[in-house]
Amino acid sequence: MTQPRLQSLSDIAAYLEHVLEENTKLERLLKEAIRERITLHLQYAEANAGLEKKQTEYSAREKLARDDYERRIQEVQTEFRRERHQLQQLVRSLKTDLDGCICKGNDLPKAFRKIAPAPAPKAAPAPVAAQASETNHSTANRHDAARARQQAWLLRNSK
Repeated sequence: MTQPRLQSLSDIAAYLEHVLEENTKLERLLKEAIRERITLHLQYAEANAGLEKKQTEYSAREKLARDDYERRIQEVQTEFRRERHQLQQLVRSLKTDLDGCICKGNDLPKAFRKIAPAPAPKAAPAPVAAQASETNHSTANRHDAARARQQAWLLRNSK
């Protein structure tokens, strides 16, 4: 702002009064701007603190969820291993029972059949009726035992 030509004392007084008013107005605007800056800074600090708190909370929740997920996976894997082991034992016992069975499981899938060598001739054959009765009795016992094991396994795992 350029200074006007001051010719009298009243012109100088008016100019000084104008400059003082403008100075007061500028001080008021400066104070207002400083208050607004402080308010904005406080809002920023609060928002930043809230953000950090939320980030900490979310990372803790994420870690808990990850740990829970891994624990559940391990439980499921352990359960599958236990069940697989039980099924393998059941298959082995069924194969053992089928190996001694007369029918040799002809109606079962090839994976369950075991090719048995032809029986060697016996030196002294037992009476046919007694031998058939004995074979049928032991086969029936093996079938009953296998059926009982299978039912017990199904009862245990039906839950």
